[in-house]
Amino acid sequence: MKKTSGFTLVELLVVIAIIAVLVGLLLPAVQSAREAARRMQCANNIKQIGVALLNFENQNKALPMATPFTNTSPYNRLGLTWVGAILPFMEQNALYDLYDEKEYLNSAKNEAFVQTVIPSMICPSDSETENPIVVNRYNATSTNPTKSFGLWYSASIGPTHMDSAPFCPLPNPSYCNQGNNFGSKNPDDNSVGAFGRYPRGRKLSEFTDGLSNTLLVGETIPAHCNYSCAHCINFPLTGTSIPINTFERLSQSSNNAYYRTCGIKSCHVSGVNVIMGDGAVHFLDEAIDYETYNYLGTVNGGEILAEDWE
Repeated sequence: MKKTSGFTLVELLVVIAIIAVLVGLLLPAVQSAREAARRMQCANNIKQIGVALLNFENQNKALPMATPFTNTSPYNRLGLTWVGAILPFMEQNALYDLYDEKEYLNSAKNEAFVQTVIPSMICPSDSETENPIVVNRYNATSTNPTKSFGLWYSASIGPTHMDSAPFCPLPNPSYCNQGNNFGSKNPDDNSVGAFGRYPRGRKLSEFTDGLSNTLLVGETIPAHCNYSCAHCINFPLTGTSIPINTFERLSQSSNNAYYRTCGIKSCHVSGVNVIMGDGAVHFLDEAIDYETYNYLGTVNGGEILAEDWE
């Protein structure tokens, strides 16, 4: 009698177990490779932003102002945030042409402009990007558009006071707590960083700490901060007094503590992409020395940085 061949139940279970182990070993590697690719794409995004900022500065002899926000009511003024200002330098002329310079950014006539998605300004690692148009931005009916393209890359004000500095162990003034009110007043234009919440763009000649040692723009997560957006007058910027990757959301923090939640952070593992004044992209580890991080935020603080600060 001919004997039939085949797997026994035990053999089949062994094969299934081996496949399960292999899948378990390969899946993290695949996920890691995908995240590495997303992080590289994000670094390319921020590189494009840096190049656009430097080209803007080359043509206009100063960086764009971060926001047309002013100190006196009404705070909403005509003008673009830094994101809108650099669009022509990012091959986004068609979008830039939608902007009506005679109308406020929260005007109905500028809805198409502020609600247009710019894929190269979205971090691909952020899982909450199904709808990149953010809503319910703070003070939306006064200064910020009701709906706007989100902000994944934020201009740096360095250790300028963000109304409070709960992570800084020292009082104002100190290495992690300087100036006042995002740099807008008391006195006017008091930001110590590359940008400030005051309608003036800085010249690169002001970066006496060295362009390679001064932070221009870093990643952020718009879902964690409902006070900002790409076209928000309030603050399309952030400070270094908040440690990197402080994963707090505004809605989860007491007293609407934007000075805790609206910092430089990312969905990448263990750090963030940033771009410096010389156009170089760096991946800052979230474990970077807090004092060094704040030193990188100033344009003319005169701090001494170690050669291996990264």
